[in-house]
Amino acid sequence: MRILLCYNSADAWLTEALRASLFLSSPDLDVSLSPDPYTARRPDASKPIDFREFDALLLVSGPSGLTIRQQAEWTAARKRAAQNVKFRLLPVLAGLSVPPSGEDFKCREWFVAPVVTDRDMICSLVRALEASPS
Repeated sequence: MRILLCYNSADAWLTEALRASLFLSSPDLDVSLSPDPYTARRPDASKPIDFREFDALLLVSGPSGLTIRQQAEWTAARKRAAQNVKFRLLPVLAGLSVPPSGEDFKCREWFVAPVVTDRDMICSLVRALEASPS
């Protein structure tokens, strides 16, 4: 499963821990980061993401909240999910974060991950991702 993990750069430490935990739990998951930490400073880094390359989007809201870029990616991913019912969307509250207040986020059930390295939580997250209806 190809997963795009969309995060706030201010919470990169938390996102990297989540990505590592996902890999340790399920090495067959192919997790990419947005923004890509290696190209985030390049001029072409603002290109739109082709969600057809992915099977799922994990939107991570950490202690620093969501960025405008994350909100735009969420909106684009929702359009992709409307076109392809197999495309998965899963918003994740990581660390000690609170749910965002935007209308697009109030109607969604958030997966709560207070400790992103907890093995049981990661297993639950993978199960939720595999079962999540977009």
